[in-house]
Amino acid sequence: RSVTLFKLLWRKLFAGTYSLLTALLIYGTQPLDNQNLTSSVDETAAILSLIAMKHFKAIAAMSLNRVIGAGNKIPWHLPEDFKWFKQLTTGNVVVMGRKTFESIGRPLPNRETIILSRSQFAYPGVRTISDLGQIELAHEAREVFICGGAQVYAQALPLCSDLYLTRVKREVEGDAFFPAFENRFELAEELRDTPDFKILHYRQMS
Repeated sequence: RSVTLFKLLWRKLFAGTYSLLTALLIYGTQPLDNQNLTSSVDETAAILSLIAMKHFKAIAAMSLNRVIGAGNKIPWHLPEDFKWFKQLTTGNVVVMGRKTFESIGRPLPNRETIILSRSQFAYPGVRTISDLGQIELAHEAREVFICGGAQVYAQALPLCSDLYLTRVKREVEGDAFFPAFENRFELAEELRDTPDFKILHYRQMS
């Protein structure tokens, strides 16, 4: 056991050093608070996870009154938007809360599904984590898409570089709402405009 623990600590310490070098390459040299530079294994792992989070993207659909769900279901049926979601996320990683996953009922085909939940949730073919920091840098080879619900969006949006938002062109009744994002993201482009909805691509302000 002691050998295994030593190997784990060494890997995390190495990962922390690598993450600091990566941060310098990505973000340039910036003044750092010495209090943040410790030899803590947990902190080096956290730094590594933080850099991975810079590559998170969110994908969502909301009504004019910001509704994203009603009774744990999507309160509209837009096949074209479902096709867009599939096109963007296939081959990548999707992260969602337990309730969102239960509303789908199964892992999404050709995607790695990660459930964010503090409960001991288990389901064949998916992985459950209790914190976004548990998503490793190994996922950088693929996009990591945050897919809801409302609490997961609120937690993850500050960590996302991009937001792909479908704006449904009507108001609906619901009990789940998309969190405020307008002071953090700016519109990059309008990807599609139809009579029922439009798809907008936002980028986090630098």
